[in-house]
Amino acid sequence: MELRHLRYFAALAGTLSFTRAAAQVNVTQSTLSHQIRQLEDEVGRRLFDRVGRRVHLTPDGQAFLESVTESLAALDTGLTHLRGSTEALAGAVRVVATAALAEAFVPQCLAAYLQGAPESRITFEVGTQADIRQGLLDETLDIGLAYPPLDTAGLWSEPLFEERMRVLVRKSHPLAKRRSLRLVDLHGCRIVMGARRYPFRQALDASLAAAGAKPLVLVEGAGTFSTLRALLAATDMAAIVPESGCLPDAALRAIPVQGLAPLQVTSISLKAGRKPSRAARHLIEIFREAGRARTRRRRSAASAG
Repeated sequence: MELRHLRYFAALAGTLSFTRAAAQVNVTQSTLSHQIRQLEDEVGRRLFDRVGRRVHLTPDGQAFLESVTESLAALDTGLTHLRGSTEALAGAVRVVATAALAEAFVPQCLAAYLQGAPESRITFEVGTQADIRQGLLDETLDIGLAYPPLDTAGLWSEPLFEERMRVLVRKSHPLAKRRSLRLVDLHGCRIVMGARRYPFRQALDASLAAAGAKPLVLVEGAGTFSTLRALLAATDMAAIVPESGCLPDAALRAIPVQGLAPLQVTSISLKAGRKPSRAARHLIEIFREAGRARTRRRRSAASAG
């Protein structure tokens, strides 16, 4: 097993697309496919299921991903120390994240970063996938955090963690006492949805249609997650949101959704070929460790359940 096999595996696990993964690691699709087959032969397990053009991680692949991610992160950390030991952990780092991540995941990471880098400055904004991609390519941003599918041409991306989905309602809502829901349970339900131009909304529309559920979409594009939560607390509407959008709220309840696959792996993205500053690399390591910690907590909770 060689290092390139692990990097190719991580790229495919992060994009779930041979086309995007091949572009990310700068090889042809046939080369990537051949290398993945070599890796699967060596480990003696099927790591990906391939159905037509669709690619999914197998349970063995998902388990292997955690180890690979940790190994690559440790290697990159070592290389960072070797290459940047003479650089000062100072300067400005420019970060943009999608709305849900900006509220729950990123603030904790920034707080941890600032404890060890008091001389550094951070510019932090909330943006769409399009904002993140363009800012990275224009070099007006250093780090982007988003949910794939993110067009990775010209970018380098790495998976951090998966997001489970929840239905968010106020505690007096008729669905609030349910321990879990199916998508079909939302048929005829009054709901809030994101704008149609967002990939997340498009994926939800497809999942609802496949389940035969036709909710009543009364509001589209509710702005920030703070606005969304305030709207749900004041009405009998529901919303399907990732876990990161479910901050503790005395007025609301987040209900697990059965039969809805986890949101594709949340990713950290940089401009391909651009060497980040030591300060940016340090922040990236904090994001990685926070992602690994989240994955460990979920698996521990699943085992306990």
